[in-house]
This record gives sequence, C-alpha cells and structure tokens, in this order.
Amino acid sequence: MDNKKEDDPDYILNIKDEPEKSDILLMKTFEWVICLVLSIAVALAIRYYIVTPRIVDQFSMFPTLNTGQHVVVNRLKGVEELKRGDIIIFQSPSVMYIKDNVDLLNPVARYDEQDFSKVESFKFHVLEINKNNYVKRIIGIPGDSVKILDEKVYLNGELLDEPYIPSDIPTTSMSGEFTDIVVPDGHFFVMGDNRVKSTDSRCFACIPFEKVDGEIFVITTAVFSFLIFMLIVIILMMLIIPFLIKKRKHSN
Repeated sequence: MDNKKEDDPDYILNIKDEPEKSDILLMKTFEWVICLVLSIAVALAIRYYIVTPRIVDQFSMFPTLNTGQHVVVNRLKGVEELKRGDIIIFQSPSVMYIKDNVDLLNPVARYDEQDFSKVESFKFHVLEINKNNYVKRIIGIPGDSVKILDEKVYLNGELLDEPYIPSDIPTTSMSGEFTDIVVPDGHFFVMGDNRVKSTDSRCFACIPFEKVDGEIFVITTAVFSFLIFMLIVIILMMLIIPFLIKKRKHSN
C-alpha cells in the first residue's frame, strides 16, 4: 500500500508542496510579532491621545493632591476649553527662576529649542523619556490681570476666591518677578495649591498652550487599577483575536 503511494506522482507532488516545519514556525513567529507591535501601538495611542494614568510625585499641589495619589490625564479636552481653576499637567520650563532680562510686558516661560529627530521626538513626547512635567492649577487665562498683593491673589482687580487652599496658607512672591502681570495670548498663569512650596508662574512666568498635555482628574486606586487592567486587556485582545479568527477559518 505504501509503495503504491510512493509511486503515485500526485502524492509525491503534494508532499513537496507542504511547507516545512521551520517555515510554519517562522510564519507564526512573524504573526505574533506583528500582533505584538500593533498592540503596543494601540496602547501608546490611547496613552498619548486619549487618557494617561499617572501617580503624583510632587508636593506642590498639596492639599488637593498628595504624593503617591492616583490621577488621570484627559488628553481629549482641547487646551482652549481649559478654564480657571482647572488642574493641568505641562512640560516644565527650562528656566525655573527668570532673573535676567525680565519682560513683564511679555511674561512668557522660557524653553530651550529642541531640534529632535523623529525617533527622539517619539521618545520625548510619547514615551516621555527625559521629559519633566509639572502639575499646577490655572489661575489666569489670556487677557487676565494677575496680581499678588498682601499675600493674596487678585484677578482682574478683584480678590480671588480660592476654596481649594486653606485660608492660613499665604500666597507670597516666592522670590519670583511675575507678581503683577497680564497673561499673554496663548498662555496660562499657573500656581500650585501649596503656595509656599511651589515653583510656578510667579517664578517662571506663563505657560504656552502647546506645552500643556492635558487636564488632571483625581481618581481612586480602584479606578486607576481598572484603567491599567483595561490597557492590558486591549493588548491581549489585539494579540489573541487574529489567531481566533484564523483558527475559525481553518475549522470551517
């Protein structure tokens, strides 16, 4: 019986057409790599364009935010939609205390020019490697007059009501130069709620819109864990679904 099969030219042709085990393994490995890359790309896209879970590592927003507290960055909200009182995260300026060539008519934070390649830009803006961020509260929007006088904040000539900070916390100049300014177009005047421990617009001036990453929302540990869990689920689904579809097609 076996000899007949070996003498059959059609049988011999089918044997030759069957892929080798090494080729099958290579194809499966390639498929896994493609799915893994796509999964990572989806996770990074969600993190960069939609929502980013974070853990607070600063004390400048105390008592509103505590070190180690879980928050999430809403990246869907446009910077033009942000308003006074919102808590935002932004790239920290290159100069923390502006003391030379102070321009009170154009109080803008200073950033070093960054001539990034595409790879360096991806690492800095998406992966946030070597990128420092600050979390502060918006006090003034474009056109607002902000003045710090007698340890109080005056917005457009009126005493600013700030229920988010204890009444016994004074707002001093923090040795900054920008305590009586008008916020330029396309910028925010920001301060930390922990006024005596915050380096902010009093020291480095106003933050450009383009340096703002998004609005901060406080979340519970459970919600934070759920978001991380959902990101993992998305990655696993991206890996598994293509193989389930392929297996179903073969079974049919």
